[in-house]
Amino acid sequence: MRICIAVATLAERACSAGEVGREKPARAKKWVRIDGSPSMVSVQPSAGFGQRDGTGSGCRAGPPIVIRAENFDQRLDTCPIQGHRQYMTSNPTAPGPVDRDRRTDRDDIGAVLIRYATAIDTKDWKLLRTCFTADAQTDYGEIGRWADAAGLTEFMIAAHAGMASTKHMLTNMVVEPDGDLATATTYVHTIQVLTGERKDWIDGVGHYEDRLVRTRDGWRISRRTFRSTRLITSFD
Repeated sequence: MRICIAVATLAERACSAGEVGREKPARAKKWVRIDGSPSMVSVQPSAGFGQRDGTGSGCRAGPPIVIRAENFDQRLDTCPIQGHRQYMTSNPTAPGPVDRDRRTDRDDIGAVLIRYATAIDTKDWKLLRTCFTADAQTDYGEIGRWADAAGLTEFMIAAHAGMASTKHMLTNMVVEPDGDLATATTYVHTIQVLTGERKDWIDGVGHYEDRLVRTRDGWRISRRTFRSTRLITSFD
């Protein structure tokens, strides 16, 4: 959510007051405090407007007021109303350091989940180990269950030996950090093409339910459950 301060040119003020054609001197620079914010905004009117436009049709809008911000990021956008400028800044109730940390954790955890898919699809088994704690417990339903990362890795190596190409596509990541722990639910769509002239394939859809822990090496998956939604193959 953002705060928008729209400032009209002096010409528009003159028009709205029925004072068309009267010269308005440029007002002195003034400071405006954003409600609830410790920052100040400098507002400096431009001179030489508030006059008739010479067409007999009304008032010349003139250039917009110049707005300059101090002490915080700014973005100036053109307002739909002619001659206005609007100042956009973060809401004074915008997320603080704790929320920023949570966003960082979500990004880091998302990177772990994507790293898992990348490791499988590139058959980079050393990279795969960096996604899990050593004692990670994984449950892939009918595919198998493992009590540690080493056991899962050994299975993946054997299972993918006969696959020419695989694609693990992850979407709808819902990541909830809580201190040094986190949960994540992720949709997965995997396509696996087998070696051989027939190029048989397996197409599966499901989701991962993960628990993660922050370690000295970063976030790692400590528990994973895979739940299958649909599985079709070229053998069907």
